[in-house]
Amino acid sequence: MGSRERYRSGARLYDALSAEWPVYRIGRIEAIRMLDPQPGERVLDLGCGTGLNHPLLHAAVAPHGRVLGVDRSTEMLAVARRRAERRGLDSVRLLESDALELDAQRVVAELGGPADIVIATYTLSIMADPAQAWQRAIAAARPGARVAIVDMQPPTGAARLVAPLARAFAGFGGADLDAHPWRLLDRTAVGVRGRSLRGDHIQVRTGALPMTLALPDGVTLRPLVPADADQLAVLNDAAAPAVPVTPPADLAELVGIAGLALGLERAGRLVGFVIAMRPGADYASENYAFFEARGVDHLYVDRIVIAASERGAGLGAVLYDAVFAAAGAEGRREVTCEVNLDPPNPGSLAFHERLGFRSVGTQATKGGTVTVSLLAAAVPGATAASLDGGATS
Repeated sequence: MGSRERYRSGARLYDALSAEWPVYRIGRIEAIRMLDPQPGERVLDLGCGTGLNHPLLHAAVAPHGRVLGVDRSTEMLAVARRRAERRGLDSVRLLESDALELDAQRVVAELGGPADIVIATYTLSIMADPAQAWQRAIAAARPGARVAIVDMQPPTGAARLVAPLARAFAGFGGADLDAHPWRLLDRTAVGVRGRSLRGDHIQVRTGALPMTLALPDGVTLRPLVPADADQLAVLNDAAAPAVPVTPPADLAELVGIAGLALGLERAGRLVGFVIAMRPGADYASENYAFFEARGVDHLYVDRIVIAASERGAGLGAVLYDAVFAAAGAEGRREVTCEVNLDPPNPGSLAFHERLGFRSVGTQATKGGTVTVSLLAAAVPGATAASLDGGATS
């Protein structure tokens, strides 16, 4: 019996035989907690199965929000429908569709607008082409939408002793424990956060879609890795004195400790990058220390660099869209950075002003040889009061 047949035939017994309550429910709970759905939001639940996510999602988005569960199995959807009717989940709608053929326009119509959240729990690993399914799902989401993938891999460490049992449970639904579909977020989302549960068997990843999804032709956005340091150094040092000259080894260390590190690539070469730090980073920077002392939850842009040959093409705005999306996904209040006043950098000051940054202070750094304007911009959806320096809880 193929995976599709096993999935359909197990609908009535799925909740009882899938080890949902003793093992797998925690992954759903953690993903939804990290996504933090709000009243009135629209949620696409890809591969919803019997609707096990729906009570949690309904409780968060009701009464004015909507949850759309999509599944290819008539039998699974019948169970989900009975669950919704029995529990009064009036925010829940159901759509029968193979994820590989999902019509984004139909999804938007069913939800009443683009999805604010897309979630896939324990489903991509049973699909023939997880990447295609995921791309079709996020095509129905708004820029900046929050996204989550929960799935399975073989347990590690001491939990390896129960690996045969884990494979048995996964096999019940036809899942491939070696598929690792959560890695799709590394290519499609920013601000990716993760949790490993049940001896690493359950993997939870959340993030946000970039605010600007369309990149110039031939340009791609990807996470940076320390091995990019040599290319980063060439770009970085060509931008001096707007950014400090930095050896490759130090840039590799920065990437390693960064909360967000993204590169723009054309024809296999980096043409731009951003490195940003979360609060509490082990980072000895005078400007970062200034923002930390303000007591506002922030994502600090340490540096953003675009190759001279690419300037004027909007790539700086693309990177900042990714930064704001990541900050929003993590619940930050501000994006912060600094721009040189001496030596002057009027072009960068004007660019940041257009993005909504305003000065919250100035300071002399590097022994008085450089003076900077310290800038902050509110993350969309955060309260304006955060820019007045109030502490967050």
